[in-house]
Amino acid sequence: MVPSPGFQSRFFVLANEKSYTGRGPCPLTSGPESESAQEFGRYHSKYAPIFVEPHIFTVHPLLLWVQMAAYLRLEELVVLGDAMTRRSFYRVHVSPANFATLLNELPTTFPHRKKCDKAVKLLAENTDSCMETRLRFRMLRAGYGPFVINYRLTLNTADKKQAFLDIAIPNLKIAIEYSGKFHAQNWESDEARRTALSSAGWQILSVNAETLSNSGKFKDFLIQLSMTIARQQTILQRNQQM
Repeated sequence: MVPSPGFQSRFFVLANEKSYTGRGPCPLTSGPESESAQEFGRYHSKYAPIFVEPHIFTVHPLLLWVQMAAYLRLEELVVLGDAMTRRSFYRVHVSPANFATLLNELPTTFPHRKKCDKAVKLLAENTDSCMETRLRFRMLRAGYGPFVINYRLTLNTADKKQAFLDIAIPNLKIAIEYSGKFHAQNWESDEARRTALSSAGWQILSVNAETLSNSGKFKDFLIQLSMTIARQQTILQRNQQM
């Protein structure tokens, strides 16, 4: 979703001849979808507009997120929330707990609370890409999970290299990787990692953009995931009985 210039000017940026001090009303957008959230931000300093440069302020990111609930499907609201909690040296980091705190503090008249509550329960901190979020979201909605994001383990190699798995079910040794541009550019190191993981009993499933965009192929992937879970559960039970 790419907001129009008019939409951006209404929701994202506040530009005035006088700097906003955080006291009294500020001319943010008003409307049935976002009025209660904005009124809340006007009088609560921790959610006040953020200074960008002289005469320019932005809506607080968390308030923007709840306002976008009026326009985004649940999946895209989760994608946006995950992006806000992503690892980065260049922006302020927020956690899923910050979203939950905001929802608890919003006025009871906020009209999209149910959707936001559902989204907060599906957020994951420190994800790597929007496509990984979409993959995790669709697996959860299909009844799979819970998952561990960016699961770290030590490979059984001479240098004991650390590996991070996009999405994992650690107790069953199942790794689900989104094969995007990064993996395509690092296929040699990825292949060595896959070999080390396989030798340690891990099953690795890969998903790409085509799989996510094609409902038939995604159903095939879910069937493969179900079969892998059943197989790994059998192996786990057998090992526990030994």
